[in-house]
Amino acid sequence: MLRGDLTLVGLIVRHEMLHAILRKTRGHPRAAFLEKCADTVLCEAQCVREGGLWPAQDPTARIGPATRLVVRVTSPHDTVSRGDSASIFSATVLATNETGRALVVTLPPSEDAGPPVSFSYRVESLPLTLFFSDRATTPGVVRFAIGETKRFVVDIRASVFVEGRYQFGEFLPMWTR
Repeated sequence: MLRGDLTLVGLIVRHEMLHAILRKTRGHPRAAFLEKCADTVLCEAQCVREGGLWPAQDPTARIGPATRLVVRVTSPHDTVSRGDSASIFSATVLATNETGRALVVTLPPSEDAGPPVSFSYRVESLPLTLFFSDRATTPGVVRFAIGETKRFVVDIRASVFVEGRYQFGEFLPMWTR
């Protein structure tokens, strides 16, 4: 059961839904939580540890910048009304390796002691700007098989916006998981 303040946090809700779908209240199988549903569900610390060791990196993979990825953004929303506090603005960011070879994305070092940023977004709706940066905390974040698409789902409660049209200010193609 989720605490009331978490019921509108999409990554956590989808994490718990995945447990229900798998009919597993304990454990976090790698294939489900870290591979098939990575960044559609939240999987941190204990979840990552329970997933076990990461497979070895493809020895034929090219190493290169995230600019080699094709990044797309999809959203079912053009407008969001702040008056509808239950409404969720969502978007899905897709990063695809279309290079024809496995790819390991190099990320710029972080500006602090933590891991590098793997994905960032900024949503602008004057006078408010929302932003988020995700960290590359597992090796799978930067490894892309041939043709692989990774996704990051962004969910934001509409009540934080002012009335009007919303446009993503930028999705940094540093990558997305």
